[in-house]
Amino acid sequence: MATQDNSINEFTQSAGSVASRNKLYKVYLHTQDDPAVQEVIVTATSLPSAKEKALGHVKKSNPHKGSRSHSDAVKVTRVLGARETGTNGCVAIHKIPLDVFTSAALAANS
Repeated sequence: MATQDNSINEFTQSAGSVASRNKLYKVYLHTQDDPAVQEVIVTATSLPSAKEKALGHVKKSNPHKGSRSHSDAVKVTRVLGARETGTNGCVAIHKIPLDVFTSAALAANS
């Protein structure tokens, strides 16, 4: 029988000889004039550092999209919310109905 580890999402990540306790955080960002809210999952040692890390990611995944530079995008982006998430270093992203997944797999293989 499988056992489940229900410890909160803490895991170590060593930087040289010093290990820090990181947790997973969901951070919600909104950039001015963007019609969407971006959800970013980051590892950090605290909620404030998670927010800072998420803001640092703004524009990095799509650097050529839009006319703003990275620094300008960060200036007009705000954190709408952030919270600890996951269990034992793992976050479930989506649940897909089995029928949809199977139909898509069958269509891709035909």
